[in-house]
This record gives sequence, structure tokens and C-alpha cells, in this order.
Amino acid sequence: MVGGAIGALIVSFIQTGVVGAGLSGFYVQFFNGLIIILSLIGHRWNQARYR
Repeated sequence: MVGGAIGALIVSFIQTGVVGAGLSGFYVQFFNGLIIILSLIGHRWNQARYR
């Protein structure tokens, strides 16, 4: 539950930063997708370590 809350905060901070930097909505979606892909790669890498 704590991890989900931290993830939501990170995504909202990145969205605020991208919009505050004056970039378009495409970049918000791009960075959200990048976060999801990196978290999946990190989870996969971390899961293999515990086996």
C-alpha cells in the first residue's frame, strides 16, 4: 500500500514538473510510460535476485 502511494506521488510530481516546464501533454504521457517500463524492468531484475 505504501509503495502504491509513493508511486502515485512520483507520477504526480513528474506531471507537475513537465507541465511547469512548459512541455506539451505528449511528454507527460511519454514520461509516464517510461516510468512504467522502468519499474517493470526493475521488478523483473529484482525478482530474479531473490530466486
